[in-house]
Amino acid sequence: MCGIAGIIGEVNESNYILVKNMISNLYHRGPDKIRVLETTNSLLAFSRLKIIDFNDRSMQPIISDDKKHILVFNGEIYNYKELKKNIGKKYPFKTSSDTEVLLAMLKLYGISALKDLNGMFAFCYHNVRENSYILARDRFGQKPLYYSIDKRNFYFASEIKSLIASNIDTSPDLTSISEYLHRGELDFTQHTWFKSIKQIEAGQYIKIKSNNIIKTVNWYNLEKIKLINLPKKLSERNEFIYQTFLEVCDEHLNADTKIGVKLSGGLDSSTMLASMEKNKKYFSNKCFSVDFGSSYSEKEWITETANFFDKELIISNYKIEDFLCDFNKMIFTHEGPLGGLMNCAFEKVYQSANENSIRVLLDGTGLDEAFGGYRIHHMLFLYKMYKKKDSNFPKFFNEYSLKWKIKPEEVKTELLKLSNKSNYLQDGSSFNQNKFTTKYIQNLNRGNVHNSFDNMDSIHKHFIDYIIRSKIPKNTRIKDRQSMSYSIELRMPFLDQRIIELGLSLKEEEYFEGGLTKNIIRNVMKHKLPDKVRLDQKRSIQAPQGEWLRHPRIIEHVKDLINSDKFKSRGIFNYKQIKKNYEDFTEFGAKNSFHIWQWINTEAFFNTFIDKKPVINTLDQIEFTSLK
Repeated sequence: MCGIAGIIGEVNESNYILVKNMISNLYHRGPDKIRVLETTNSLLAFSRLKIIDFNDRSMQPIISDDKKHILVFNGEIYNYKELKKNIGKKYPFKTSSDTEVLLAMLKLYGISALKDLNGMFAFCYHNVRENSYILARDRFGQKPLYYSIDKRNFYFASEIKSLIASNIDTSPDLTSISEYLHRGELDFTQHTWFKSIKQIEAGQYIKIKSNNIIKTVNWYNLEKIKLINLPKKLSERNEFIYQTFLEVCDEHLNADTKIGVKLSGGLDSSTMLASMEKNKKYFSNKCFSVDFGSSYSEKEWITETANFFDKELIISNYKIEDFLCDFNKMIFTHEGPLGGLMNCAFEKVYQSANENSIRVLLDGTGLDEAFGGYRIHHMLFLYKMYKKKDSNFPKFFNEYSLKWKIKPEEVKTELLKLSNKSNYLQDGSSFNQNKFTTKYIQNLNRGNVHNSFDNMDSIHKHFIDYIIRSKIPKNTRIKDRQSMSYSIELRMPFLDQRIIELGLSLKEEEYFEGGLTKNIIRNVMKHKLPDKVRLDQKRSIQAPQGEWLRHPRIIEHVKDLINSDKFKSRGIFNYKQIKKNYEDFTEFGAKNSFHIWQWINTEAFFNTFIDKKPVINTLDQIEFTSLK
């Protein structure tokens, strides 16, 4: 795990200074050692966080024996031991690292090696003989990779703040910002909130010669996967799923350092913990969580799981004072808007893990998206049954109403709303229709987001939408930046392609049988989890976002922000409408906290990155070496 950066094009004194600045601003991702390698036409930089093979022989950039293949790599290849065994004597290995296995795979098999990798990764691979570079990202974009191009150079880095340190243009991309204000989404296309900065998309690679992109390839497409032929017998299918969980989770335990678990009160992280119990030797035995207290506490469920597995539980409290203190810092860390108050609170989890010398933390993200964990998934399932006049609709309708504790009349109302084509769009009244929205709205379809549930002929398409366009892209950005700001590698076993593809191979009714979301997982984990956790319906996110945004101290903060001259003159927001909306929210109980969250996140971004130049760090303890 690490940070990577580089300049492809000219090798001169000026670029030496720039690459030094770039990698210095990734020090938090890899504080153990920093190295820059000079090649004929590039400077490749690496900041190391030691996870596997602590020996300096595994330091990057790594070079093949014949000096014709070079790699800088951020991530983990979880099946590297199996791949190394298959390679055998075809490559003279000198380390026990997954990095060298990846280099060997690329040297021997070229870019076709990507399909054989189980892992999270972002890398730059230099084929010296061809004088070409390939930059690639893993299937679901767990590891980031950004780039920018000018007339002389191609710049790349693990984080945007590293590219900003290269003195590139940092003008805002107003189309991307408009997209966020309309849909609450970003991260799923090549576009960022900066005009000149793009990202390699999940499951994509680009090929570079000189400083030009000559090829862009989507090497993994979830929408075109071949579904798994699952056993027909229920008991056999459940066992198959469980064994897949064990296999994947076991691979994710490869490390030469302490591993902790990020534990919530839900089914996903509990299932992950249960799937790792057969291989305990890597565990630190510590689980980390966060709590808001009061009616938003999940301590009851978290403690139940920790006690069931006899784990040490470390729960941090998150308070309004923490939010006010950390908010601007987190905007800089995340390089864009935060996902919500819960994402802010996780700051305490990573901080606590760092204080306990944890370098690897496991996270349960992925099951909700692939196994129907969200209420909206359940609603869509009912809606499709209703539209098709399915004879089983009354049964599933009644189960839904009972388990979610919603009156049947209210369920009917919700179902009728799902055909509204604007269900993915936010309220446009909160920003300036004349100056901003009208100018940029024509570009809003560039991400090809589904605008209506009617466009989805199956529940699986909605799952895929969450995985590749909304939930997962946002989560991977936020979780990578936040964990790595504390020098912690976050692993998400359930974002392994085997788990995702397995989830998408199930029949629709299997997800929601009995009125519970992720029903199949609950059956698989019978006798493996406490029933209190296993059979509990998914709860809404337990974060007091709406309540806190009405707190006097935060009201004061938000009012100062929206009443500022900069906010009024930004040309993005309709100030009079926003002022009215905020008064409706604070004084009359309107339920539009997400819109307020959008305003303060967008304005904080401009304050942090556009109105002033972020501080650029420059470190001296950088090792320079040359291929020449």
